[in-house]
Amino acid sequence: KHPKSWARRFLGADTTVDRAGDILEAFWSRVDDNDPRKRAIAAAYSDVPNLWRKAVPIRVHGDGVPVTRGRATCENLYWMVFLGEGDLSAKEAKLFVSGLVSTSVHADTTAIYDSALAWGFSHLLSGEFTKRHVFWEEYERDSLEWGRRGKKIAQGHFAVIWVIEGDADWISKCLKLEHASSVHPCAWCSCNTLEYGSEDP
Repeated sequence: KHPKSWARRFLGADTTVDRAGDILEAFWSRVDDNDPRKRAIAAAYSDVPNLWRKAVPIRVHGDGVPVTRGRATCENLYWMVFLGEGDLSAKEAKLFVSGLVSTSVHADTTAIYDSALAWGFSHLLSGEFTKRHVFWEEYERDSLEWGRRGKKIAQGHFAVIWVIEGDADWISKCLKLEHASSVHPCAWCSCNTLEYGSEDP
């Protein structure tokens, strides 16, 4: 509905819609074709014409914030613009997704939350309105949502998650990776604090 607004927000303040494809293509051309993330995107969207002129990189940012005087943590999740962030304030760049307070999460909540999160991101990652509502059931016929099913969003552009980032607590709790203070802090190599100490080499 507002092509000028999304182009300026996601690709830079001086961007116009007709330049979006060139800006995106220039960005992706600077990424090594052997980068595993780029290869995964190419495989997932192999049937999309002009892929690198349509794929808009975004960042997903997680942050654990102490609440109730430090007795609990609120795990916040945002998605953020990537190419246009230099023209935006931190508040403008971050688009809030959710916040879960650790002490109030029921055993069944995580599965429901994950399902809703997947549904929400499916709009972004497909570039289309979803064909089912948040609990993955069919929309009611003749509803506004029914009429929008499968229609393109943002002139056929779509988002790809290029960076996932967060503080040490969020990465450990939500991504299930080792904490920075762990004896074995790295998920990719065998470095450990027992053999190498706690200081960077």
